[in-house]
Amino acid sequence: MNCAECGAFFGHDDNGPRTVSALAAHAAHICKPDDISATDAHKVAALEEFLAPAESEAENVAESTAAETIGDLRIAVTRDSLDSEGRTDYFYIIRAGDNFHYGNDLKTGVGFDHGPRAMLGTLASFLSAAAESYAYAMRASVGLDETENGTLFPEWVTEAAYIYADELDMLAHDIEEEN
Repeated sequence: MNCAECGAFFGHDDNGPRTVSALAAHAAHICKPDDISATDAHKVAALEEFLAPAESEAENVAESTAAETIGDLRIAVTRDSLDSEGRTDYFYIIRAGDNFHYGNDLKTGVGFDHGPRAMLGTLASFLSAAAESYAYAMRASVGLDETENGTLFPEWVTEAAYIYADELDMLAHDIEEEN
């Protein structure tokens, strides 16, 4: 991801990975890039705290945020906004090693918000669906774009979901049982 204002690159380059925090600081305080707003940068930075290696299991401290770690795959969601139809939008971030992906396209049903923990389960379900597509693509020797859910996330996310498919299925199931 490049800053549209100054061209600074965030992600992997020949000099190694750049951190989410560096992107957030850059976007919020130095430039106003087209591909990430300062608001999104602050959300990424806030969720980064939940995705940093924790000394304790007290990750789900905020009422509006939920996070889980599965191996080196870490996922977090936080309430974002209420749209005109009465759906709550959730912002999420997925991190594995130095890679990260974020979005704000998780939505509740109209008038129903069961909270961030439930939306974390929804995200885990989407990741599981992507993992199934990854497995099918490998078995059938086809591209991810030829599968039903192979392009829900960037390829590295889909691959990480495949690696932790059983754990993601269990997380989604356990969260559904909680609700």
